Amino acid sequence: MQLISEKTLQDIEESFGLDLLDKNRKNDIMKEMVSLISSRAGIRIMKELSEDEAKEFNRIPDENIEEMENYLLTKNPNAKEIFEEEAQKTKKELLNTKI
Repeated sequence: MQLISEKTLQDIEESFGLDLLDKNRKNDIMKEMVSLISSRAGIRIMKELSEDEAKEFNRIPDENIEEMENYLLTKNPNAKEIFEEEAQKTKKELLNTKI
């Protein structure tokens, strides 16, 4: 399972021109993007959890992404929408950042 749709991930790749990079570099950048989006969405969802639920979630090992996603979905049925919203907001913010 994945809380960020393939369509959204593809849109991010194309918006940043990552599809022009070699596969390894593109994958590294996309991993960082997904991590950032997941952190932002997770913070939003965690704010809605009780203290006990948050502790229970934090006991899930970081490498067990699927279990984390399932937990968030059981506690917040709108989790997928929150991840999609954060993906779009993050993309927009990064595209508007002046270097």
